[in-house]
Amino acid sequence: MGTSTSLLFTVTFSACDAHAKLGEAFVAALLPDFLKDGKEAIERVRQEKPDQYLKVIASLLPRGINLSTAPTNENLTDDELRARFD
Repeated sequence: MGTSTSLLFTVTFSACDAHAKLGEAFVAALLPDFLKDGKEAIERVRQEKPDQYLKVIASLLPRGINLSTAPTNENLTDDELRARFD
């Protein structure tokens, strides 16, 4: 059983290592594009596609975070909600 546990650990470690290396390579490939016009692209998405903008923000938050909307936001129109981000 010790051998299979060691093998499982090795496979898991290798998969995590590969995942980390892939993530590093992906970010390295995006960096030049982001440095060129990343800020403008973010602003454009925020203005033109606020739903996608919020999805990106949510994807960057820790998974266990508890987000809830305040009752004061429930009756706002889409334009009023957008104005809060401008």
